Amino acid sequence: MSCICFACTDQDEVGLVENLGKFSRIIYPGFNFLVPCLEQQVGTVSTRIKQLDVGCETKTRDNVFVRIIVSVQYIPREMEQAYYDAFYKLTDPDQQMRA
Repeated sequence: MSCICFACTDQDEVGLVENLGKFSRIIYPGFNFLVPCLEQQVGTVSTRIKQLDVGCETKTRDNVFVRIIVSVQYIPREMEQAYYDAFYKLTDPDQQMRA
């Protein structure tokens, strides 16, 4: 446990704060105050647009297999629950979208 009383979050990120090991709140870009020895910033989630190239193989009506590359651009929704889910529930978002 650290005794830091502030956190600076980059402009293209939001930070997640835990209070005694339990999720407490989201901190937004800039200089943020943390309660010393009780709260700590455990991570960040990027708010930038990300691109993922996904390959897909499909069969056409004339029985020809075609491989298509689809570019998917995604960003977390601007809701606290979406940032929480992106940090705590997804281990590898790219792999989960490819599946």
